[in-house]
Amino acid sequence: MAMSKDLLEEQVEEKEKDLTHCGICLGPIHDPKDLPCLHSFCMNCLKEWAKDDTQNIHCPVCKEQFALPKEGVAGFRSNFFVIKLKETSCERKGFEEDY
Repeated sequence: MAMSKDLLEEQVEEKEKDLTHCGICLGPIHDPKDLPCLHSFCMNCLKEWAKDDTQNIHCPVCKEQFALPKEGVAGFRSNFFVIKLKETSCERKGFEEDY
């Protein structure tokens, strides 16, 4: 059975939201940083999450623990895929967002 275009678009938007929203603040992800487990969060949310421990951070999703880079949260890799996905989604919807 063929899926309707509206239903397909709704499912795509739901998946985009899963990838482009922070699991800590639940808002659109800003300056996305990847933990080694590949979960992504806003850099500022991770800074707040890790503020009580200068050595380690645990993932808010999978609870795995990692050593903080010497640069702190800023030392984790930026998630350029999420940045580009947000740009593409905004272009498709016809508006701009602060990336």
